[in-house]
Amino acid sequence: MMDWIEKHKNAVLAALCLLLLVFAGLAASNGYRRLPPFHKKTITIGVFSDSYWEV
Repeated sequence: MMDWIEKHKNAVLAALCLLLLVFAGLAASNGYRRLPPFHKKTITIGVFSDSYWEV
């Protein structure tokens, strides 16, 4: 395993940097809040509170 990492050290570093940039971008843009565990549903109820006669 270590031989493979030594051969492909640049590719491994590039993949780790890319992964770090993706996580940093998600944290900075609050994009992680769109993921299912953070998604909250909001129900809005509208009620008519006036009368039709006072138009």
